[in-house]
Formats: sequence, C-alpha cells, structure tokens
Amino acid sequence: MKLPHDLLDTVAGSGSWRFFLSICLICSGCKKEEQNRTPPTPEPTVQQPAPVPIPESKPDPEVKKKKKVIRPTFSQEDLDHLYDVRVAPNYALMDAQERKEWEQAHSVVASIPTSQNASSRFIATRPVETSGPVPQVVVKLPPNFSVIPEAGYNRAGYPNRIFSEIDQTVMVLVPEGVFIQGKDNADKNAAPEHSMYLDSFYIDEHEVTVAAYNTYREYEIKLEKRAPQHLANEDDDPQNPAMGMLWRDAVGFARYAGKELPTEAEWEKAARGNNGFDHPWGFGRPAWSHSRKPGQISAVKSYPTDRSPFGVFDMAGNAMEWCADWYR
Repeated sequence: MKLPHDLLDTVAGSGSWRFFLSICLICSGCKKEEQNRTPPTPEPTVQQPAPVPIPESKPDPEVKKKKKVIRPTFSQEDLDHLYDVRVAPNYALMDAQERKEWEQAHSVVASIPTSQNASSRFIATRPVETSGPVPQVVVKLPPNFSVIPEAGYNRAGYPNRIFSEIDQTVMVLVPEGVFIQGKDNADKNAAPEHSMYLDSFYIDEHEVTVAAYNTYREYEIKLEKRAPQHLANEDDDPQNPAMGMLWRDAVGFARYAGKELPTEAEWEKAARGNNGFDHPWGFGRPAWSHSRKPGQISAVKSYPTDRSPFGVFDMAGNAMEWCADWYR
C-alpha cells in the first residue's frame, strides 16, 4: 500500500524520525513472532454449492419448423403491370375477326405481341374488377372541348376521351407516369434508353386530315391574315393525313384548335406506351388486316392494328408528324 505523497516528504526530511521508525518496526516484528508460536487455527472451509445441472435442449416434436417462404421480388410498379401470358398458334396470322373470336373465347380485352422472335407470343389482359365506381374528377375543360362519357374514366377519374369541336377530332388521354424513352443497341440517335416522367396530357386520336387543315386555311383567309401554305396533297381524299405542312403552319393550326404541338417525349410515349415497345402494337412484325407498303398514304385509322396502347392511330405509318421541340 502506498503512502500519501505529503507523508513521504515528512519522513524523508528528518533523520531521527527515520531511525525511530526503523526501531519500532523491528521491535514490533519480534514481539509478534513470540506471540504467534502456537499453530494458527485453520480457517473454516466454506462448502461450495453443487452446480445446478443444465437440462439439454431437445426440440419439441409437436412444434413444426416454419418453412422459409420465398416471395417474388417484384416492385409495386411491376405488380401493377403483370399480365396473364397465353400462347395461341399463328396468332399474328389471324385476321381481325379471328382475333376477336379468340379474345372473346378467353375473356381477354387486349392482346399485344411481346417477343421479336415469336410472333405468336403475346400478352393477354383480363378485365379489372373494381369494388366500386371509379371516381370522376370534375374537369374544367377549355372552351370548345367536351367530355365523351361513354369512353369511361381512368383510375384517377379523368375522362379517357374528349372531343374538340373546332377541328371535330377525338383526343385521347395519356395518363401521368414514367415511361421508357429511347432504345439501346439501336440507331445512335435513339440511344440511350432511359426513364422519363410526364404529366397527363391529351393527344389527337389520329393525324390532322386534309379536310381539317383546309378548313383552318379558309378560316385564316377570311380573317385577312397571312394565308397558310397549301398542302402538298390538298386535293387528296379529305380523310388522308395533311402532308407538306410547314412547322409554323402546324403551330398555327394547333393554336386555332385550342391546342399545342406535342413535345418529342409526349409523342414517343403516346406511340410506344409505358413499356418502351418497338412499335405501337408491341414487338415483332405487325399483323396488318390488309397489305401495306412502305411509304403508303392511307386515310387515317385505316389500319386498326397500327394503334398504340393508349389508342392513338397511325404512329408507325402514314405521314410524318411535327413536334414542338427541335431535335438536338
């Protein structure tokens, strides 16, 4: 045991104290030795309690082991877009009537090819049963637009179709959300493939017709404004798509109808759907109801299978179309 530091200093500073302390230590040691000549009494031994035996853990035969449940790793977005996959022989070779009969026989409401290598493989979607009526949002449409109630409403409650009274066209709802834009391992102008989010918008069900553009041109002439340029095919079938239209005239027509040109991203989503299809009908070769040649111009909506998942026609054929933004 160590002494306090101040006491050590006192002892070291006096020689007489050191000598006296030595004598006391020696004498006390001798006296203790004389008094302790008898053998010391042994200390009583304390009996340690015996260790408690630990019972061996044995599995209860009545308790069944829980099996590990393996669940598919699907995100919520994947679960919202899963469909029942069915295979029909020579599906791509069926005509429109045969397809309709097959869909009715299997209670299917839509079918889209899903494989480039197997045109007979496709996705079949069944009707979604809802527990109650779809809520209808009170939409305040711009002037000269009206709701088409028989077309129904989407899950958010917005009308699937509206009617433009000025140019007498139906507009299709493209709901908000993420879609796949671009494509890898294709033309470098289309790469890279990436995700893009867009708000909801409406787009014309088909291309602007010759009849609609000529009506717009006459309207501008009556107002004594700068007359839009003549179409390259102004004497064609009035239901053919308008061709040879300048970009400025396309913007003017859109404003005349109370609309605007779609952006490139909006046009692509309306054409390819959310899943980035190669074509409006999906993947693989198209199942035309009748022959169609490259560069062929036909009346709008002449090919029902040239229809995007949102219901927009002629996104793969007929005339090329203007967008609001420039290519870069």
